[in-house]
Amino acid sequence: MPETRQIHFTGDIVSRNKGQSAVEHAAYRSGEKLYLDREGETFDYTRKGGVLYTEIMLADHAPVEWEDRQTLWNAVEDFEKKNDAQLARSLEFSLPFELTLEEDIKFCKEIAEYYRKQGMCVDFCIHAPDGGNKNIHCHMMLTVRPLTIDGTFIKHKSHREYILDENGQKIPLKNGKDYKTKKVNVVDWDDKGNMEKWRANYALLMEKYLKNHGLDVKVEHRSYEKQGIHRIPTIHMGPHVAAMERKGIRTRVGDMNREIRLINEMLERGDKAEKELDEKIRKMQMLMEREKSKEKEEALKANTVEGMLLEFQRNRSQFIQDAGIHEKNSTKKRNLQDFAAMYAYLQTNGIKTLEDLQKAVADEKHNRRETIYSQNEIGKRQKEVEALITAGENYRPLRKYHKTLEGLKGSKRLEYMDKNYDKLQLADSWLASIKHYTGKTLFQPSKWADESKQLVIDMRDSKKKLQKIGDNIEMLSDILDMVQAVDTARQVARRKELQKSAPVMSQPQHQEQDQPSKPKKGGDAR
Repeated sequence: MPETRQIHFTGDIVSRNKGQSAVEHAAYRSGEKLYLDREGETFDYTRKGGVLYTEIMLADHAPVEWEDRQTLWNAVEDFEKKNDAQLARSLEFSLPFELTLEEDIKFCKEIAEYYRKQGMCVDFCIHAPDGGNKNIHCHMMLTVRPLTIDGTFIKHKSHREYILDENGQKIPLKNGKDYKTKKVNVVDWDDKGNMEKWRANYALLMEKYLKNHGLDVKVEHRSYEKQGIHRIPTIHMGPHVAAMERKGIRTRVGDMNREIRLINEMLERGDKAEKELDEKIRKMQMLMEREKSKEKEEALKANTVEGMLLEFQRNRSQFIQDAGIHEKNSTKKRNLQDFAAMYAYLQTNGIKTLEDLQKAVADEKHNRRETIYSQNEIGKRQKEVEALITAGENYRPLRKYHKTLEGLKGSKRLEYMDKNYDKLQLADSWLASIKHYTGKTLFQPSKWADESKQLVIDMRDSKKKLQKIGDNIEMLSDILDMVQAVDTARQVARRKELQKSAPVMSQPQHQEQDQPSKPKKGGDAR
């Protein structure tokens, strides 16, 4: 059985709408000092450390001078004029710990070549392990606008095409002035299915490299949700948060990840219990289907789940010994308490027959799925509120610049804007982040903090609910064990009854066979 590994491969867009810069992004990833021509700003990350290797691989027709990182990303920044322009695609993926650095470089080059052949310029940097990613990993930046044959970016990434009917004719709009059209992208780089395809390619390449090391590993690129595994993904910790956690300083993100890991452990135990329960139900159905006689019809009145549970309790020791049931509690008092809880559960929920028991199982499974979905939604909202609080904390000291600017007019306003340009730009950036998450530019830190606290309470309550559901599933599993033991004992007793009442005509034949055979004529009588 091959080992299964879950991959780490994520993607995001570097956008001005988020207050980001491609030059700053590239400087941080490469650990270099780069100058942004558009803003006249220098980004110096030469003290960052942890960068093991960097390289730029240019698409066909790209100018050779773009092999310089600063030149490449300034060319992107200069071409994109809009305030909400998409500047680059950023990918991050882990590298197998079994590989050498030389193999890591070769691995990343194969990934980069895949994008380069499609017409993207690729800038990748290999980083040593850090708090956010415990493996050696790669950060890869891709250009998002195709190149013309003369080495310049194309002006339009898409165009409109007429939609034709079944006869190949244009379809007029209701106003009769124009025809229906659709947007057609020049390249498919923005297709929604790309990330799944890229993750699959990455997984196949990793399997190939691990196989070269003699390892039989199945690399799983699908998310937990698409695999049908009920797990909550942890929140990515940036370098600053990771550094605080390494120093023993607890953070909100760190606390949330610890809570998520506890919930995932509980979910894993629940998955196992659910599978065992399904198998027991299947076996129980097979046993019940074998009952075909009139005796079964008469016995059905007394053959309720409650009745079988009572019968088990009356003869508990014998059933446990005969059926090989694992006794969880060794004391009589505790066993009686468990029995009382089971019996109360059956009565409260109106469980009389095996069909009722199966419905109870189905209901608990449904409750479990609903609770898992609720936890996922709470987790998603926690991430958003965490980002919102972070944006608010960064905007708070800069808010005064906006307040002062609002009270100024004319030349004083212009003079103040020129003097505090950097601060105002930064304030605009963080305010844009707040608007991204709330749709408004209102600064409401206390409201966000209250929501964060409530989400923690909601997650805790959801965890308790999931624990209760797990306890119910475990109880139902125990009840099925007991019912199965009683049913098996009844069948054994029934077979013995049938054997006692069966005709005994064959008995003399067996006795005759046991007697010495008669001697043949003329034979020895001994």
